[in-house]
Amino acid sequence: MSAHFLVGDDGEPLGVVDIDVIQARATVLGFELATFHDDPPEIDRVMAEALTELGPEAFGYVAAAALRHVVENVVNPLMDVADAAGVGDSVHAGLVAAARHAREVLS
Repeated sequence: MSAHFLVGDDGEPLGVVDIDVIQARATVLGFELATFHDDPPEIDRVMAEALTELGPEAFGYVAAAALRHVVENVVNPLMDVADAAGVGDSVHAGLVAAARHAREVLS
């Protein structure tokens, strides 16, 4: 168990989280989401099941860790494939443009 104490802004303890459990659940969630990349109803189902299973507080930690997992263990290897196919630069440029657009429109 890799326990970490959570404290509020005032230094008062809020609870304890087990990072190993969060990372394990995040790995499963990340791969499940990637598996259903082209099926939004299944993505919704997976997310709803995780939220129900974990509760709203733990879900936030797991979802954040799952996002990082997807970037490191799904997107990075896909970018390696795109690079090998000679389209990595254009795929990366598309991601940069999408991120810029999202910041401009949603921030």
